[in-house]
Amino acid sequence: MGKKKQTSDKPKSKTHRVKAKASLRSGPAELKKVAAAIGVSQQLFRGAFDNAAIGMALVAPDGRWLQVNRALCEIVGYTEQELLATTFQAITHKDDLEADLNFVHQVLADEIQTYKMEKRYFHKLGHIVWILLSVSLVRDPQKKPVFFIAQIQDITARKQAEAALRESEERFRSLYDDNPSMFFTVDADGLVHSINRFGTAQLGYRVDELVGHSVLTVFHEEDRQKARACLHAAFQAPAQVHQWELRKVRKDGCVLWVREDVRIIQDSAGKPLALVVCKDITARKQAEEALQVSEAFMSRILESSPDCIKVLDLDGRLLFMNKGGLDIMEIYDIASVLNSQWVEFWKSEDKPGASAALEAARAGGVGKFIGFCPTATGKPKWWDVCVTLLLDARGAPEKFLSISRDITERKWAAEERERLILQLQEAMSQIKVLQGILNICAWCKKIRDEDDHWHPIENYIRERSQANFSHGICPECLDKQYKL
Repeated sequence: MGKKKQTSDKPKSKTHRVKAKASLRSGPAELKKVAAAIGVSQQLFRGAFDNAAIGMALVAPDGRWLQVNRALCEIVGYTEQELLATTFQAITHKDDLEADLNFVHQVLADEIQTYKMEKRYFHKLGHIVWILLSVSLVRDPQKKPVFFIAQIQDITARKQAEAALRESEERFRSLYDDNPSMFFTVDADGLVHSINRFGTAQLGYRVDELVGHSVLTVFHEEDRQKARACLHAAFQAPAQVHQWELRKVRKDGCVLWVREDVRIIQDSAGKPLALVVCKDITARKQAEEALQVSEAFMSRILESSPDCIKVLDLDGRLLFMNKGGLDIMEIYDIASVLNSQWVEFWKSEDKPGASAALEAARAGGVGKFIGFCPTATGKPKWWDVCVTLLLDARGAPEKFLSISRDITERKWAAEERERLILQLQEAMSQIKVLQGILNICAWCKKIRDEDDHWHPIENYIRERSQANFSHGICPECLDKQYKL
């Protein structure tokens, strides 16, 4: 049989017994220390929990609030007792509840350990409170869920700022896209970084056909060099607002005149970009060209007009005289007469008429008179003058227009006519005397005048008229005197 293992019943050593007794004596004290340490730990946790700057809560797996701190109560406006009597589902916005519960189910199923989300609570007063929620789950030693630890940060102010920013960005985007001006952002190399919707519509391109490509390609080929120089100048002087007018070409080939206002800005990375506000001025340019043609046409009319056309200021000083007028007036340096008083050009007796014509025009009528004004070299000239008022774009008086027509030849012709009429009247009066009753001698055919003197008939008529005589013989006398 095998040897039986013996166990010793010998008493244990004295040292061992002392240690055992000491251990028995110290057991309750150690337990007290542990309990005290646990109490302190709980107090520290409770203090940290209650006084945390963010909301904190212990939440049962079914959603009941088990413990909440003061910060959470302030966030949602409920007292601690009011929260402990309800669930987190009751104060969660309905649009956020499903996503929150999905996370809860995933944590309970041990699919995820924690989750974080932004959601909305209903404040006790009824308004929305945005919060950032961070959640983890505490399990017991058997891995059964005990409670959730939730951290809640009030992010309402941030959300409002984000909403305001989005609204601002949407307004800016709407302003940028729908503004009735073309907007570009262009870098120093001329590459397009952005263009608004109106700009693409005006030029007939898609966004991708312009962004990333040189902006110079949409300029008229004759203007590209100038556009490059202008853009370079803008980046060289970024503090200034630059402006230029150039031609751009639509995708369909139509030419647009544009005015561009350019300011250098910086993108989010600090890179300088040119913000280009581009306005279609084609209609204005066409109107300007039409006006230039019209002005050139009117200038030719003025140049070729035989009348003396003057423009006066409202005080009657000479501002302009057409070339035809300068030629007629024999003025070879217009500077010699500019700013002269127009009334002073006229002869003394005609100055009242000139002044009256100005006043008639000032009153809105047409001033007219006929006056004498010699040329610069003293040649006499008579003028038929018409004065009217010129109005500005607002309808306010601006200048006088004086048109003087040279009637010297007509005046001289009238004077000659008057002279001839007088001569004719004189001649007629002489003829009238001869037509009276004449006393003629029956024998010698002499005529007796009013002084009883007798004159040969030829002398009498010659002295009293422009008539003269030639002598001949009539056929009857010829027959009597020379009849064979």
